[in-house]
Amino acid sequence: MVLSTHSLLLCLYPSTPTLAPAAAALNWVIKDGLGMLGGIILNSKLGQIKGLDSNPKLYRLISSVLLDVSFYADLCSPKFPGLFLPIACVSNMFKNVSWLTASASRASIHSNLSLKGNLADVTAKSGSQSVAASILGTMGGVGMGMAFGGNWEVTIGVAVGLSAVHQGGNWWSLRGLGIRNFNRERLGRVVDAYFETGKVEDPEGVKHLEAFEPWAKKWDSHIRPGVNVVEMGWGQSDVEEWRKSGGQYRIADHKIVFLEGAGNEDIVKAFLVARGEELGKNINEEEADSFIEEIIRQGWRMGEGEVSVEAEGGWRIRIEE
Repeated sequence: MVLSTHSLLLCLYPSTPTLAPAAAALNWVIKDGLGMLGGIILNSKLGQIKGLDSNPKLYRLISSVLLDVSFYADLCSPKFPGLFLPIACVSNMFKNVSWLTASASRASIHSNLSLKGNLADVTAKSGSQSVAASILGTMGGVGMGMAFGGNWEVTIGVAVGLSAVHQGGNWWSLRGLGIRNFNRERLGRVVDAYFETGKVEDPEGVKHLEAFEPWAKKWDSHIRPGVNVVEMGWGQSDVEEWRKSGGQYRIADHKIVFLEGAGNEDIVKAFLVARGEELGKNINEEEADSFIEEIIRQGWRMGEGEVSVEAEGGWRIRIEE
């Protein structure tokens, strides 16, 4: 990579002494290498986050902000030529994290857009749109660079304007996207709408209610699904009583504990019942079953990994005979 970059710089500046392109090439490779290393470290932390599938809109928004931050760092580098290497490294780190976050969240978004199992088709169309937008953006950037690239103040002003358009367009498109799996925010909105109207909202009806932005007011409740028996304050007698009476979950003081075999339907039922208790409304087993049937009919996904509403740890209890 050093040799290839060195050769490219020699091709551009054939009259420059050999040492200068070599130093520039080494600087460039160190910039990329340190940026990639920092990106790997940050991405390893990002890989521990469980919300990429359940909250892709938030991480898609974050990725676009990080990308613009990296561009601002690049734009500021002419004012601090002595800090080229650290600025470029930080910029590359943000770009690497942005690209990984964008690709991960994009996969989840494409999955939600493939209504008939046509994930490959959706991905191909998205890729072609991205390429077309990239070509137009590059052409526009070249034109703007030729027009006022030498004026740093004008360049920054135009960059700020374009960034505002980028962020606004990205936010607007995410607001119009209905996610068909459940996180705490979406399930809470669906349950509250059910208690208010008696109807189960579909993903399209919930998308405008969902607060996915970091600054937005989130759905609020004291419900904590997936706690352990210690947090419940239980003793052996409580566990023994549960074993005798049966059932996949128990609720006490807005906390929900699940048995080992509890599935997504049990989690949603328990969430509905606990929210009902919180609002002073009783939900019987028949009504809970009807709620589950209506959720599936409205297009919500209830498969493996499609319901992410539990507390940290997601505990399950095994009661042996």
